[in-house]
Amino acid sequence: MRASRLFLLAALFSSPLLVACGGGENTASDDSSITDAKKHKCRSDSDCHTGQICKSGVCTTTAPPQCTSNAQCSNGQVCLAGGTCGACTSDSQCGAGLVCTAGQCGSSSGGGGGGGGPAVNPPPTSCDQRSAGVTAIQAVVTVTKYQGLQHGRNGTHEIVYGTISNTVWVYDQQIVDTKNVELAMNVKSSIDPTGLPQEIPLAPGQTFEVEGEYKPASSSNAGGFAILHYTHSPCGYVVLNGTKYQ
Repeated sequence: MRASRLFLLAALFSSPLLVACGGGENTASDDSSITDAKKHKCRSDSDCHTGQICKSGVCTTTAPPQCTSNAQCSNGQVCLAGGTCGACTSDSQCGAGLVCTAGQCGSSSGGGGGGGGPAVNPPPTSCDQRSAGVTAIQAVVTVTKYQGLQHGRNGTHEIVYGTISNTVWVYDQQIVDTKNVELAMNVKSSIDPTGLPQEIPLAPGQTFEVEGEYKPASSSNAGGFAILHYTHSPCGYVVLNGTKYQ
Protein backbone atom coordinates (compact mmCIF):
# COMPACT_ATOMS: atom_id res chain seq x y z
CA MET A 1 0.00 0.00 0.00
CA ARG A 2 2.77 2.43 0.92
CA ALA A 3 4.58 1.66 -2.34
CA SER A 4 1.39 2.46 -4.28
CA ARG A 5 1.08 5.87 -2.57
CA LEU A 6 4.69 6.73 -3.32
CA PHE A 7 4.18 5.79 -6.98
CA LEU A 8 1.04 7.99 -7.22
CA LEU A 9 2.81 11.03 -5.71
CA ALA A 10 5.73 10.62 -8.09
CA ALA A 11 3.37 10.48 -11.04
CA LEU A 12 1.53 13.64 -9.94
CA PHE A 13 4.68 15.75 -9.54
CA SER A 14 6.13 14.59 -12.85
CA SER A 15 2.97 15.40 -14.88
CA PRO A 16 3.71 18.15 -17.49
CA LEU A 17 0.03 19.20 -17.50
CA LEU A 18 0.03 20.10 -13.80
CA VAL A 19 3.30 21.96 -14.03
CA ALA A 20 1.88 24.12 -16.82
CA CYS A 21 -1.37 24.76 -14.95
CA GLY A 22 0.37 25.42 -11.67
CA GLY A 23 1.54 28.97 -12.69
CA GLY A 24 4.98 28.11 -14.12
CA GLU A 25 6.73 31.05 -15.88
CA ASN A 26 6.41 31.27 -19.65
CA THR A 27 9.64 33.05 -20.44
CA ALA A 28 9.15 32.86 -24.21
CA SER A 29 5.85 34.75 -23.92
CA ASP A 30 7.36 37.40 -21.60
CA ASP A 31 10.29 37.96 -23.97
CA SER A 32 7.86 38.44 -26.84
CA SER A 33 5.84 40.99 -24.86
CA ILE A 34 8.97 42.95 -23.96
CA THR A 35 10.05 42.93 -27.59
CA ASP A 36 6.64 44.18 -28.76
CA ALA A 37 6.63 46.92 -26.12
CA LYS A 38 10.12 47.99 -27.11
CA LYS A 39 9.10 48.02 -30.75
CA HIS A 40 6.03 50.24 -30.27
CA LYS A 41 6.11 52.21 -26.99
CA CYS A 42 8.80 54.73 -26.09
CA ARG A 43 9.70 57.91 -24.22
CA SER A 44 12.96 58.63 -26.04
CA ASP A 45 14.99 57.33 -28.99
CA SER A 46 16.99 55.13 -26.60
CA ASP A 47 13.85 53.05 -25.97
CA CYS A 48 13.74 52.05 -29.63
CA HIS A 49 15.70 49.59 -31.73
CA THR A 50 18.57 50.69 -33.98
CA GLY A 51 17.30 52.61 -36.99
CA GLN A 52 14.17 53.83 -35.18
CA ILE A 53 13.21 57.09 -33.46
CA CYS A 54 10.63 57.84 -30.79
CA LYS A 55 7.82 59.91 -32.28
CA SER A 56 4.62 60.65 -30.34
CA GLY A 57 5.41 57.79 -27.95
CA VAL A 58 5.83 55.23 -30.72
CA CYS A 59 9.01 53.79 -32.21
CA THR A 60 9.09 54.61 -35.90
CA THR A 61 11.54 53.57 -38.59
CA THR A 62 13.46 56.59 -39.89
CA ALA A 63 13.23 57.33 -43.63
CA PRO A 64 16.49 57.75 -45.58
CA PRO A 65 17.46 61.40 -46.27
CA GLN A 66 16.43 62.91 -49.61
CA CYS A 67 19.94 64.23 -50.09
CA THR A 68 23.39 64.48 -48.55
CA SER A 69 24.83 67.04 -50.98
CA ASN A 70 23.65 69.79 -53.35
CA ALA A 71 24.50 67.57 -56.31
CA GLN A 72 21.52 65.35 -55.44
CA CYS A 73 19.06 68.27 -55.71
CA SER A 74 17.63 69.78 -58.92
CA ASN A 75 16.41 73.17 -60.18
CA GLY A 76 19.14 75.05 -58.31
CA GLN A 77 17.99 73.79 -54.90
CA VAL A 78 20.38 72.99 -52.04
CA CYS A 79 20.58 70.16 -49.52
CA LEU A 80 19.20 71.60 -46.27
CA ALA A 81 19.68 70.42 -42.70
CA GLY A 82 17.69 67.24 -42.19
CA GLY A 83 18.52 65.91 -45.65
CA THR A 84 15.81 67.59 -47.75
CA CYS A 85 16.17 69.64 -50.95
CA GLY A 86 14.91 73.21 -50.81
CA ALA A 87 15.42 76.82 -51.82
CA CYS A 88 18.67 78.54 -50.92
CA THR A 89 18.67 81.69 -48.77
CA SER A 90 22.32 82.75 -49.04
CA ASP A 91 25.29 82.44 -51.40
CA SER A 92 27.17 80.39 -48.80
CA GLN A 93 24.78 77.46 -49.36
CA CYS A 94 25.74 77.29 -53.04
CA GLY A 95 28.94 75.88 -54.51
CA ALA A 96 32.03 77.83 -55.46
CA GLY A 97 31.34 80.48 -58.10
CA LEU A 98 27.56 80.26 -57.60
CA VAL A 99 25.17 82.76 -56.05
CA CYS A 100 21.68 82.46 -54.56
CA THR A 101 19.02 84.39 -56.47
CA ALA A 102 15.26 83.87 -56.20
CA GLY A 103 15.86 80.77 -54.09
CA GLN A 104 18.11 79.17 -56.70
CA CYS A 105 21.85 78.66 -56.99
CA GLY A 106 23.20 79.82 -60.33
CA SER A 107 26.18 81.18 -62.18
CA SER A 108 27.67 84.36 -60.73
CA SER A 109 27.96 85.69 -64.29
CA GLY A 110 24.17 85.66 -64.57
CA GLY A 111 24.31 84.42 -68.16
CA GLY A 112 23.46 87.65 -70.01
CA GLY A 113 23.11 90.49 -67.54
CA GLY A 114 25.65 90.03 -64.75
CA GLY A 115 24.90 90.34 -61.06
CA GLY A 116 24.24 86.66 -60.45
CA GLY A 117 21.23 84.48 -61.11
CA PRO A 118 19.96 81.16 -62.43
CA ALA A 119 21.69 79.22 -65.19
CA VAL A 120 20.84 80.16 -68.77
CA ASN A 121 17.84 78.15 -70.00
CA PRO A 122 16.53 79.42 -73.38
CA PRO A 123 13.09 78.33 -74.62
CA PRO A 124 12.55 76.36 -77.85
CA THR A 125 13.72 78.35 -80.89
CA SER A 126 10.11 78.67 -82.08
CA CYS A 127 9.56 80.96 -79.09
CA ASP A 128 12.51 83.30 -79.76
CA GLN A 129 10.43 85.85 -81.66
CA ARG A 130 6.85 84.80 -82.29
CA SER A 131 6.10 88.13 -84.02
CA ALA A 132 7.92 91.32 -84.97
CA GLY A 133 8.77 93.71 -82.15
CA VAL A 134 8.81 91.15 -79.32
CA THR A 135 11.50 88.88 -77.87
CA ALA A 136 11.82 85.82 -75.68
CA ILE A 137 13.45 86.59 -72.35
CA GLN A 138 14.62 84.82 -69.20
CA ALA A 139 14.92 87.19 -66.25
CA VAL A 140 14.89 87.62 -62.50
CA VAL A 141 12.12 89.98 -61.39
CA THR A 142 11.52 91.71 -58.05
CA VAL A 143 7.82 92.28 -57.28
CA THR A 144 6.81 95.91 -56.60
CA LYS A 145 3.02 95.45 -56.70
CA TYR A 146 0.74 92.42 -56.69
CA GLN A 147 -2.63 93.01 -58.33
CA GLY A 148 -4.01 89.46 -58.42
CA LEU A 149 -6.16 87.46 -60.82
CA GLN A 150 -7.94 89.17 -63.68
CA HIS A 151 -10.69 87.34 -65.57
CA GLY A 152 -11.54 88.23 -69.15
CA ARG A 153 -12.55 86.92 -72.54
CA ASN A 154 -8.99 85.66 -73.11
CA GLY A 155 -8.99 83.66 -69.89
CA THR A 156 -7.52 84.26 -66.44
CA HIS A 157 -4.28 86.19 -65.92
CA GLU A 158 -2.28 86.85 -62.78
CA ILE A 159 -1.20 90.51 -62.88
CA VAL A 160 2.06 91.47 -61.16
CA TYR A 161 4.21 94.59 -61.47
CA GLY A 162 7.95 94.40 -60.97
CA THR A 163 11.47 95.35 -61.96
CA ILE A 164 13.92 93.17 -63.88
CA SER A 165 16.95 92.86 -61.60
CA ASN A 166 18.83 90.48 -63.89
CA THR A 167 18.42 89.58 -67.55
CA VAL A 168 19.69 86.02 -67.61
CA TRP A 169 19.05 85.50 -71.35
CA VAL A 170 17.29 87.44 -74.10
CA TYR A 171 16.91 86.70 -77.79
CA ASP A 172 16.96 90.34 -78.99
CA GLN A 173 18.44 92.76 -76.46
CA GLN A 174 17.65 95.79 -78.66
CA ILE A 175 13.92 95.34 -78.07
CA VAL A 176 14.28 95.68 -74.28
CA ASP A 177 13.61 99.35 -73.49
CA THR A 178 12.83 99.28 -69.74
CA LYS A 179 13.30 97.12 -66.65
CA ASN A 180 9.82 97.99 -65.39
CA VAL A 181 7.43 95.22 -66.39
CA GLU A 182 3.79 94.29 -66.06
CA LEU A 183 3.54 90.51 -65.90
CA ALA A 184 0.33 89.10 -67.32
CA MET A 185 0.73 85.41 -66.53
CA ASN A 186 -1.92 83.16 -68.00
CA VAL A 187 -3.43 80.80 -65.40
CA LYS A 188 -5.23 77.64 -66.54
CA SER A 189 -9.00 78.11 -66.86
CA SER A 190 -11.96 76.66 -68.78
CA ILE A 191 -11.50 79.39 -71.40
CA ASP A 192 -7.77 78.70 -71.87
CA PRO A 193 -6.46 75.46 -70.31
CA THR A 194 -2.88 76.02 -71.54
CA GLY A 195 -1.78 78.42 -68.78
CA LEU A 196 0.12 77.96 -65.54
CA PRO A 197 -1.33 75.21 -63.31
CA GLN A 198 -2.25 77.67 -60.53
CA GLU A 199 -1.91 81.19 -59.21
CA ILE A 200 1.70 81.82 -58.10
CA PRO A 201 1.90 82.94 -54.40
CA LEU A 202 3.74 86.22 -55.03
CA ALA A 203 3.95 89.32 -52.85
CA PRO A 204 5.77 92.69 -52.95
CA GLY A 205 9.48 92.34 -52.23
CA GLN A 206 9.74 88.77 -53.49
CA THR A 207 12.23 87.86 -56.22
CA PHE A 208 11.53 85.13 -58.74
CA GLU A 209 12.71 83.77 -62.09
CA VAL A 210 10.48 84.05 -65.12
CA GLU A 211 10.75 83.13 -68.78
CA GLY A 212 8.32 84.35 -71.39
CA GLU A 213 7.72 86.95 -74.09
CA TYR A 214 8.76 90.59 -73.64
CA LYS A 215 6.78 93.35 -75.38
CA PRO A 216 8.53 96.74 -75.03
CA ALA A 217 6.96 99.69 -73.26
CA SER A 218 7.05 101.71 -76.49
CA SER A 219 4.36 99.49 -78.03
CA SER A 220 2.61 97.92 -75.04
CA ASN A 221 0.39 100.87 -73.99
CA ALA A 222 0.85 99.88 -70.34
CA GLY A 223 1.71 103.22 -68.74
CA GLY A 224 5.48 103.02 -69.21
CA PHE A 225 5.69 99.31 -68.38
CA ALA A 226 6.80 96.62 -70.76
CA ILE A 227 4.54 93.56 -70.93
CA LEU A 228 5.97 90.16 -69.94
CA HIS A 229 3.53 87.40 -70.80
CA TYR A 230 3.32 83.92 -72.35
CA THR A 231 5.03 82.60 -69.21
CA HIS A 232 3.73 79.04 -69.57
CA SER A 233 4.76 75.96 -71.55
CA PRO A 234 6.16 75.63 -74.17
CA CYS A 235 7.69 79.12 -74.19
CA GLY A 236 7.91 80.03 -70.52
CA TYR A 237 7.78 79.19 -66.84
CA VAL A 238 7.97 80.72 -63.36
CA VAL A 239 10.32 79.61 -60.57
CA LEU A 240 9.63 80.78 -57.01
CA ASN A 241 11.68 79.53 -54.05
CA GLY A 242 12.91 76.55 -56.03
CA THR A 243 9.45 75.45 -57.22
CA LYS A 244 8.89 75.55 -60.98
CA TYR A 245 5.50 76.34 -62.49
CA GLN A 246 4.80 75.98 -66.22
